[in-house]
Order: sequence, then C-alpha cells, then structure tokens
Amino acid sequence: MLNIAVLVNHPPSAHFWTEIQQAFTDIFSKVTKLDFFDPIEKEEYPDPTEYDLIILSGGKSDASASDPWILKMLDFVRTTAKETPKTKMLGICWGHQILLRAFGGQVAPVPNGPVAGLVRVRLTEEGKRFFPFAAEKGSYIATQFHVREVAKATDDFVLLAENNEAFVSKSNTMLSFQAHPEIMGKFAKDLIWDDDITYTEGKSKEEIGEMRATINDPQDGVELLRRVIEWVDEK
Repeated sequence: MLNIAVLVNHPPSAHFWTEIQQAFTDIFSKVTKLDFFDPIEKEEYPDPTEYDLIILSGGKSDASASDPWILKMLDFVRTTAKETPKTKMLGICWGHQILLRAFGGQVAPVPNGPVAGLVRVRLTEEGKRFFPFAAEKGSYIATQFHVREVAKATDDFVLLAENNEAFVSKSNTMLSFQAHPEIMGKFAKDLIWDDDITYTEGKSKEEIGEMRATINDPQDGVELLRRVIEWVDEK
C-alpha cells in the first residue's frame, strides 16, 4: 500500500475544505494510506522521506503571488525534488501551477476568463505514450476550475498535453494536471452551482447553463488517477 501526503492548498476555515479531503479519500483510500496537511493556517508539511507521493491540491489563491506561505511551498517543492527524489510529487490545478513556477515557469490569468466544467484536453505525442488509455482518442476529459494557468513552461518538464495542461518532469519524479481528476459527482455539481462567482464571472447565462448541464457527463478522472498510481511505482 502506498503512503500519500496531501497538501490541501485551501484554508480549513473556508468553504469546501472538507469536500476536498473527501474527494481524495474516495479515490485513493482503498489502495493507499492518506494523510492531510494544512500549509496555510497551520503551516504543516509532511516529511518527504515518509511518503511515496506528495499531492499538491488545487486552491483559489494566486499561484503567482508572493504570500509567505506560497513562497514556503515553492521552497518545499524545490527541496523535496532535490533532497528526496524517490518521493514523487503530483500537482493538481493550483499545485500544477506551483510545480512549474518552482522551476522557472510562469503563471498568468487565463486570457479568456475563468474555466469551469468538463474540458477535453488534447494530448501531445508524449502524452499519448504516457496515458495509454487515451492514446487512441488523443485526448482525455476532466473537470476544470481555474482562473489562472501555466503561461510559460520550463525545460525541466515534458509537455504531455496542449496549452500547458499537463506535464511530467524529465526526472519522472513530478507530474501535474491543470485539471481536477479527483473532482466529480456531487462535489463537481456543488462547485458549479456555488454562489461564489470565481469560476463563472463574465460567463453568459447560456454558458453557465451548459456547464451545469454537462458537469456530471462521463469523464476520465478515475483513469487519470489510476495512471498516477502506476506512475508512482515507475523509476
């Protein structure tokens, strides 16, 4: 059984913190041991030597900002990669942006405004090899909720999907998705219907209606996370 640490990059005092924990528990608990850490309010971090995988979750903070806790997160990522390379790291959404920023990438607002709902992500040739389940279609479908994106990548990573949507490090120790493969079902629906307009600002009623109507359509989140489990055991 794998040991996994999840850095929940969302304040415990904020809405949906419990749901974020539950989403990871529902997906991973049968095949892994999970521990959760609060890097924002309690400034908790795992000991990388005790885990097979460290997950950097999503969050609403600006990944390009210089808040003390964000700078500490960047240092943690760089130190873990350097000193504990056997411990792999997975970045999801905000975590995806932080992983790339830690090694010289740039994060910027999405030019066309917030992204919310199910998105088809098109793979590069390297991505088709990395995600065999999606190779024939050349794409996967996953939930996305974000207002910023990786605007510029770094040579330390291999591009797995177009528009900087997914990367794996050349060392094969870090993997990242802009998507949220862990968010589906009721949690996805609650997010899309939430009164917070972070992810719907600037959208027309028709666009919001379409996002809400399709949020629980078939997606590939489970397959993506199954591939993550396989990847953790790879050299």
